[in-house]
Amino acid sequence: MSKSRLSKGVFWYKRGELLPFFIPCDENGIVLEVPEYPLESKDGMNYNHQKLWARLPRTVTEGNRFNFYPRGRVEIKEGRSTVFLHPSLFTEEIELEIVQTFGLVSENKVKLVHFVPDGSSHYHAEV
Repeated sequence: MSKSRLSKGVFWYKRGELLPFFIPCDENGIVLEVPEYPLESKDGMNYNHQKLWARLPRTVTEGNRFNFYPRGRVEIKEGRSTVFLHPSLFTEEIELEIVQTFGLVSENKVKLVHFVPDGSSHYHAEV
């Protein structure tokens, strides 16, 4: 598999497939190019799940709410990546897919990837 470009961003896991939204960045999380959608997280440096979902076409959302599918977020700072995700996504297979998809590898100057299964209401999913 080819090396993916280093990115932070958000994702959903919809019907057994990762649905990622990328923000190309360097190993410090500095945005390298204008992302496809506005960065509307609290700190303005990442996507906000709810606001991003509202911008997506119905062909993607299928009319479901933003919290219908399990989801997560990839953050990068000082060569370390933290991946917050719904506990149902905390599997070796899905972790590897996230690492490869977001380019969280040493070739991209990532020293550590830490997965944080978050069962709080923030990452609640209906399915």
